[in-house]
Amino acid sequence: MRFNSSKTLAPLGLYRLLHNRFSMFALTKLVNEKSLSVYVTIDTNKIMEIFDGDEIIYERNSSYDIKRIGNNFPNYSQTSDSALGVSA
Repeated sequence: MRFNSSKTLAPLGLYRLLHNRFSMFALTKLVNEKSLSVYVTIDTNKIMEIFDGDEIIYERNSSYDIKRIGNNFPNYSQTSDSALGVSA
């Protein structure tokens, strides 16, 4: 079966992920009001996270790393001395 939707409706890819939580009408309203923040991968454009305000309502996978440009942030990994409470 093929389903065609109007450009005024929420994207079907988004609806497929959130159909348990929102109707198509409610999701379209949220999209039009720009209430949702959708984070996608750069290379494949797959949806990784969806936020409704501060609440995360969809997360694809929690095993990905966020890479920042630059090295201005201290290393607080579990193996660093500062994370273990060891002073230099």
